[in-house]
Amino acid sequence: MLLSLALLGAAALVLLSRPAPGGTITLLSLVPSQVESIRLDAAGQPPIIVRQEGHRREWMIVVGSEGVDSRWPASEARVRAALRVLSALSGEAAHPLSDAEVGSVVTITGTDGSEWRLRLAAQTLAGRGRIHVAAPTGEIVHALVDDDVHAMLAWQHVMQWRDSRALPGLDGAASRFRAVTGESELRLASVRGRWGMQSPFVAPAEPRIVQELLRSVEALAVIRFRDGQDAAVTGRPLLIIEVETDLPSPTGDERDRRVIVRRLSVLEPADASGVRYVARSEAFALAPQTRAIEAIAGPAFVEVAADALSALPLDPEVFIARRAVAVPPADVGRVELGLLVLERTHQGWVRIDGDRPVPVADEHAAGLEALLTLLADVPADVVRRGGAEPPTGFEQVAVVSLRGLDGADLGSFTLGVAPLDAGASQPEAAAVVFDRVAMRFYRAARSRDAIAWLAQHRPD
Repeated sequence: MLLSLALLGAAALVLLSRPAPGGTITLLSLVPSQVESIRLDAAGQPPIIVRQEGHRREWMIVVGSEGVDSRWPASEARVRAALRVLSALSGEAAHPLSDAEVGSVVTITGTDGSEWRLRLAAQTLAGRGRIHVAAPTGEIVHALVDDDVHAMLAWQHVMQWRDSRALPGLDGAASRFRAVTGESELRLASVRGRWGMQSPFVAPAEPRIVQELLRSVEALAVIRFRDGQDAAVTGRPLLIIEVETDLPSPTGDERDRRVIVRRLSVLEPADASGVRYVARSEAFALAPQTRAIEAIAGPAFVEVAADALSALPLDPEVFIARRAVAVPPADVGRVELGLLVLERTHQGWVRIDGDRPVPVADEHAAGLEALLTLLADVPADVVRRGGAEPPTGFEQVAVVSLRGLDGADLGSFTLGVAPLDAGASQPEAAAVVFDRVAMRFYRAARSRDAIAWLAQHRPD
């Protein structure tokens, strides 16, 4: 008797799940490029809205409804892939889905305001599941589809559409950079397209190293989002990385100018082995004039790889520019060599002798250009952090002060000759240019002409 009842129950289940006559049907007629948002309402979970925002129409994942729990940029590739699957979705006609059987509801809104509403069964069977589709026209279709669709639109899977970068949206565009580790702080800033260090000392920064740093920060990846972690940050972060990007005012009004601030605070090891670290990531737009703040991403707790963090070039000394002067030689407008003052005019270099400019002879002009080329165009062979004392074996040749064509102070430099490596048995002589920040060594072949001119024509 029990066996008969079991067989009857199995037969009834098969009959209920068997699709109604009608064969394969197309469920949605979506154009992916015309989709504005996707909303997922799943039982026991806050709603997720994946939508396009801003003038660049970038995809954003917003969790929560009235009170937004979190925001994070979405991976456009993953959103587009999901839309392509939905646009080609087909199935077999099936029996209607009752309210009790619905597990989640997906609402797809087009750029014209039209809506597709999908109701998905909470349970699937043998690789298939039922779906209820309400078209913008009011037409309703019930179908049986592969359960890959149910899995793709599950709450946990949609959350995987998030951009996997720890500081999403950076894309190499930065105006300022700051890194704080313990008591140490590294600050860099770009002024008129040229990077310079602001802390722990003020000096031109090596562009190649700055770009390497920005690329490394941009590539920091999220290993795992810690969605369940809602504890407040306690204690001092082990590392703070902050990148600011200036956005010009779209109206030309300074009050409409904004600064995008992206911040990653590394908090503590995520595991006993220290392979991963827990970090808090956030991004916001700041209006400097009004101090108004608009959230862009996060705050979100994530896990990042320890080796990726340790590989960041954060040693201030590696950022010392290999060129002594941050502008091209042609942008130097004034050279002061003791009492000798030279200025660049539209007719060439002149010597200032009282109120009367005196044209500089060709040999002096050639030597002067060799000097400016050495200081502003030739990268040093060796760069070392400077100090108050010159290097061992240093023989001073001259002290040179430079100003730009706009009158800006480009720095004062002591030039001379010293062994490139005092510890070698036969150290190679090299030109040395040093200031209060760094000592730069140039091999003789690259600096001979400049040093020879200085030695021959320097004032007594």
